[in-house]
Amino acid sequence: MLDGSHWYGKDAPVQGFRGGKADKTTYREGMIDWLRATLATDTGTPTIVISHYEFFLNRGVSPVSGYDLGKGSSMDKKLMTTLAAAPNVVATMNGHMHYNAVGNYQGITSIQTPAFVEWPNAYRVCRVYPDRIEWEVRQMSNRGLIREGVVKEKALLWMLSTTNDDLAGTVKLAPRTPVTTVIDEDFEGSTLPRSVFGYRVSREIDTTRAHSGKSSLRVKTTGKDWGTVGFDLDQLMDFSAAGEISLWVYAEPAARVSAYVSAQVIGNKDRHTVARVAGKIEPGKWCQLKAQIPAGYWRMDEKDVRLVVRTHGECWIDSVKMRAVR
Repeated sequence: MLDGSHWYGKDAPVQGFRGGKADKTTYREGMIDWLRATLATDTGTPTIVISHYEFFLNRGVSPVSGYDLGKGSSMDKKLMTTLAAAPNVVATMNGHMHYNAVGNYQGITSIQTPAFVEWPNAYRVCRVYPDRIEWEVRQMSNRGLIREGVVKEKALLWMLSTTNDDLAGTVKLAPRTPVTTVIDEDFEGSTLPRSVFGYRVSREIDTTRAHSGKSSLRVKTTGKDWGTVGFDLDQLMDFSAAGEISLWVYAEPAARVSAYVSAQVIGNKDRHTVARVAGKIEPGKWCQLKAQIPAGYWRMDEKDVRLVVRTHGECWIDSVKMRAVR
């Protein structure tokens, strides 16, 4: 169970922890690391994670009521990627937003139970069986408490049901089917993918060279030192699976290139190399670099996992692939 609030004194109210942002209630510093380490101790038992605050919510116009829930999905990205990396996390449960909702994030059922002491005055009944949990939404029998839902000024009827199948459902108590493809990047778009970062390099989509398609990622160091370009893999891999990595590199004659996967263990400031990506770089030619990571070699308490290409000079990168092998 995650805790995102502070108690201030015996008679003081509960204060939401806002992490320096006045409009965003979030979890205390270190909470995600604690969750990652806790989940790492058991990746087999079906697990439901509970919090007051929301996990993942669908947005857009409700197909049930027609109410506009806003743009884009609402979620804590670090929290949900951490949960998605644990194959035994099957569901989340939360309140906070006061309306009923059910979503799905990479196979994780995200259940939001509505308010009880005000409209829609509802609660969720869960029946636990050896292989599943069946749930349904019920309202209080005392209808005098729910008049707010039908007065014109509030019109809160939409809060009882916002998505299809959010009034009753089933969660299977079995490991999820994890994502097989972790990276599949050919740099065919006009903008850099958000997961790509750089240090002491310039990087841009370039159409002058390509291994596949019409473009690739051009990388050039900005000084005399080595630079790096990398791909954020944090919590994307299934830690019980093996991994295969492949990328193609075109290097100028004076350039030097190497690649590896690195990570950081919670509580340790230093990074370590998980795997080295091997292959012969021949200047002026597209060359393939590959790596295999054995099953079970990953650690669930690793964070900031990155596929890093280290370069001195100018090179092009294309057809970056990473997949889980089971």
